Amino acid sequence: GDDVDYSERYGEVLLLSIDPRMFARLQCLSLYTAGLKPNPAPLPSLCRLHLSYCICTSMSMEDFFAFVTGCQALEELSLCKFRPADPAFPDVVRGRKDLEKIAPLTPVTPPAALRKLHLHDFAPFTARILQGMSLARSTDLSVTMDGHIRTLDQAYRCKTVPSLYTAFPLNSTHLGVLHGVTAVHVYFGTPTVYRIVARSGEEDHGSVTITAAVPAPAAYQSTPQHKARAKYRPNISKDLIELFGGAPVSDLTIVAPNAEHWKTLTGADWANTLRSLPFLKRLSVIFHPAGD
Repeated sequence: GDDVDYSERYGEVLLLSIDPRMFARLQCLSLYTAGLKPNPAPLPSLCRLHLSYCICTSMSMEDFFAFVTGCQALEELSLCKFRPADPAFPDVVRGRKDLEKIAPLTPVTPPAALRKLHLHDFAPFTARILQGMSLARSTDLSVTMDGHIRTLDQAYRCKTVPSLYTAFPLNSTHLGVLHGVTAVHVYFGTPTVYRIVARSGEEDHGSVTITAAVPAPAAYQSTPQHKARAKYRPNISKDLIELFGGAPVSDLTIVAPNAEHWKTLTGADWANTLRSLPFLKRLSVIFHPAGD
């Protein structure tokens, strides 16, 4: 859980050397607080790769992408706070624009078999991974953001609701899965989840799911100052514009269980959001009280 302190186990506890000749039939590889030795050889039959909780100083970002692209049978890739060595990455990132100050990664094309990509980390690290991968419209992309939490990475702790778009690089032209989206569903959970689920057209069958933690409504309802409360409200308009502005979105649904959530959208926000979605044909705004 979020109260567990992974700091002492976050580095490499074990380094594995996997010989493709010995593991020619290996289809699933799952490593927790463990890394791979430098320049790992791709595994020809690997279908699912799950890497969790490891700052992998033994493997550079380039080696990591080379390994992934070389596993031609790979269908599912999941990275949960798994970070290859990236010397260019700054010690502290205060915003997405900070990533543009360092040398960008050249996007690689993952195996054609890849259908599912799940990334779970703080926004800057996720954006860096996505900067280095081209994703087809057929990909199912799931991003889980850490923001209002109590563990790990003191420099990256966030005291406000994270903006979902910050988990994506400024230049997202290589992320085809974003540009094929036709339906977007914005959902406020009960009470601590803020999620956007987007799906591309029937021909592509790709999807994007982005999830972030949100402080419980009581956290801002008990705060009398409007400006103080505002930091606890996700910027729905900014997320929609940054992520899907220009995509052929024809269907937009926004569901919230609490009336406070509607205060996140001003008249100007609505105007800017709708202006960025010129293909919109259907708009649904639903107040769904918790427990109903």
